[in-house]
Amino acid sequence: MKAALTYAPFVWPSSPPLGISLLKSYASEFFPSASVTTLDLNADFFSGDAEKFKGLCGVCPYRSSCDNIPPEFFFENGMMERCRTFFKIGSPHYFKPEEHLEQYTFFRTFYENTRKCFTRIFSRAVSTADTGSLKTAEKLLARDAEKILATKPDVIGFSVQNDQAAYSLALAKILRSNSGAKIIMGGYFPSAGNPLEILNAFDWIDGLVVREGERPFVELLKLMSGERKKAVPGYIHRSKNGITGKALSCECIEPDEAPPPDFSGYDMNGYWSPKTVLPYLTSRGCPWGRCSFCAHRENYGNYREKSPKRVGEEIGKLKARYGARHFLICDEQIDGARLEAICRKIKGEDVTFGLAGLKPGAGVSARRLKKASASGCKWVYLGVESFSSRTLKRMKKGTTPEGIIRVVDSCKENGITPFCSYIWGFPGQTREDVAHEAEVIRNAGLTLPDDGHPFVFQKNSPIYERPDEYGIEITGRKLLFGNNGPEVGSGEYIFRPKKGLTPYEAMRTYTPREEDPYESHSFWESMILLAEQGVSLVVDRRRYFNEIILYPYRSILKGAARRDSVDAARARIYAKCSEKCGDAERAIKILRRALGSGRKSSSNIDLIRSLGMLYFRTKNFDEALKLLGKTKGTGCSDDEDQGVGRMAAECELRIGDVARAKEHFQEIIRGGPDRFVERDSRLGLAECLIEESEWAEAARELEAARRLDSEGYVSVGIAFQLIRCYEKMGMKNKRELEMKRLGEIM
Repeated sequence: MKAALTYAPFVWPSSPPLGISLLKSYASEFFPSASVTTLDLNADFFSGDAEKFKGLCGVCPYRSSCDNIPPEFFFENGMMERCRTFFKIGSPHYFKPEEHLEQYTFFRTFYENTRKCFTRIFSRAVSTADTGSLKTAEKLLARDAEKILATKPDVIGFSVQNDQAAYSLALAKILRSNSGAKIIMGGYFPSAGNPLEILNAFDWIDGLVVREGERPFVELLKLMSGERKKAVPGYIHRSKNGITGKALSCECIEPDEAPPPDFSGYDMNGYWSPKTVLPYLTSRGCPWGRCSFCAHRENYGNYREKSPKRVGEEIGKLKARYGARHFLICDEQIDGARLEAICRKIKGEDVTFGLAGLKPGAGVSARRLKKASASGCKWVYLGVESFSSRTLKRMKKGTTPEGIIRVVDSCKENGITPFCSYIWGFPGQTREDVAHEAEVIRNAGLTLPDDGHPFVFQKNSPIYERPDEYGIEITGRKLLFGNNGPEVGSGEYIFRPKKGLTPYEAMRTYTPREEDPYESHSFWESMILLAEQGVSLVVDRRRYFNEIILYPYRSILKGAARRDSVDAARARIYAKCSEKCGDAERAIKILRRALGSGRKSSSNIDLIRSLGMLYFRTKNFDEALKLLGKTKGTGCSDDEDQGVGRMAAECELRIGDVARAKEHFQEIIRGGPDRFVERDSRLGLAECLIEESEWAEAARELEAARRLDSEGYVSVGIAFQLIRCYEKMGMKNKRELEMKRLGEIM
């Protein structure tokens, strides 16, 4: 029995994958007759050369209006090679915060643009009948498919997070046409999502493993070998009677029965870290398990610990086997007592490690942190989430602002770099809460990494199960797949708070001062190496936003200066980079020059569309309308044409052609656009109706737009317009409610 366990892009390529390495070691221990191969295709992907990334724009279904920078541009002039060398081999500047952040920002920009490019193509290949996208996927994935098929597997397993779903599904679809092996998936994607929905949407997947995978994987191998007759717990699969299996019947393993992860077979020099940093688990689940926003308990079940003695022994074995003396302990959460217990056993191993989850509660004392530091702990990810007593109680965190600040200070005093997770827009958070927390943060001399993150509403969290208790209205779910194909959810939902701010509104309300320092981040493995040298990534805020985050675009633009002329595709990219750097005038010149020298072709149309959209963004509506009108119906998809049409209609409104704008907004809405285009079209239509003094109809369109604006991106504008409508209609009570709402979000 042969199995190939696969880890696909897109994940940071800075350390070997933990999940499939644990599955391999467990199978070796409990079903040694099976041959299990692990393949880190993610690391291979980010070690690829420029050839792998060429020509994506020519096959992208969204290329006409896409805002991405094609991945191949990041390889020009040796830029990618310098970045790889910086992280893989190291550099004299690796431990200098600003230089480090420039290179990490370059990688992150490449990563995000590349992820979007490939995901768009692969999503279309797996969820629509678009044969062109499927042929492109076959070409892009041929090398990966060959690697897997070379192992001659009976079972092909994919460990899948949401960002890996499109890539994994496309690769599985290609493998299905070339192999009779059983294809299964496990990980967050099927565990947090809806297994039946996934299997119904993608008929080339034979089964899904939900929650922990070790025991189901081994029992499945035994079943296929004829050594087991009963159904496999935690395995949902196709059978002659349809889809069968129970998701929550999985028998979770005890950590002490599992051997340490098996990282053999990986090229340790292929990871983006100058020193090997190995991931490791000392427990399963969360010892607290009560946070109202968290759904991870559904994936792990009850909390279980590996004995401290076993932890120390396994860290020593991994160090000896792989020559690694740096570790990232990936537990969901560790409390003070557990920290002291495992550090006591790790201390003699002469290693440096970081913690991916430390609860800043009462048990994390200065004494315990001092011992942790002496044992090699140099970096911790603290589950802070809020500095408001009221919000922490609603989150059921079991912490206090005073206790959190004490832990942060104690970490710093004992040579441990703290990294504070923070949530904006937790249901019920008000403008006053945001102002209070900002003051607490500033007075305590703290920084929030990336200024915090928006609240994510997860299926199966306590809030999801009791939305009324937290004052929220569920308005929809976030889809991974669904455009022109079967809908498959991500496990996250869209909501509106009945009181308080949306996550976006809360982040918009938080306004740091220019003199406040800015804390960024890098690969977590890099964070451990930096912390070991006492280096943090806290930099001058103005320098970060004016220079560091623009470094990738300015690097690409250096190539433009070396060229006498550029083709249409390259001109569009250079214009995008110029606009990102705040130089819209230069972007317009680049596009106009290319347009003047080009022939009439599809590339010419793309240039016209790009220039029209740029004029729209710079509020030159007359020029924008002239150009956008020439591109009507020439987009690569209905979604693109509707988006461009919405811009053209808004141009008509801004230059005073209200009747024509109204007609076009109504036409777009009837066409069934995506949620954001419909929202903006209804806002535009409402403005037309206001111009015509049709107050009641305008109010209806604004209310419809608000229902589509769950995130609150345009909530201020909607509130202002509704106040005006209600005032004209003599609806005093509604006007007062809107005034109150406006006061909360501004």
